[in-house]
Amino acid sequence: MRRPAIAWFTRRNYPRHRALDPTGLPVTYDDWLARSGYGEPVGGGVRVVIDPAKFAAWCRAQGREADAAARSAFAQVVADNGRSRGWWHRRAILR
Repeated sequence: MRRPAIAWFTRRNYPRHRALDPTGLPVTYDDWLARSGYGEPVGGGVRVVIDPAKFAAWCRAQGREADAAARSAFAQVVADNGRSRGWWHRRAILR
């Protein structure tokens, strides 16, 4: 059964995500974390820490803006495809 994925950031990578989507994300990581409801994901979801460089490359390959909808879609792709090296790049190019 497919588990819904929730895009998640680390304090360290948050500024790079914010640079990709400056109007869609709060100014600071702490603001984002407070708004995220940092408890357990609802509905059996899984948190997926997304890498900003891989996310940006995926968005370019998919012709998408780096916004909330794209983060959610990318997190789901990561969750569905596991952590094998390079999967995101091969899949992004082949689509």
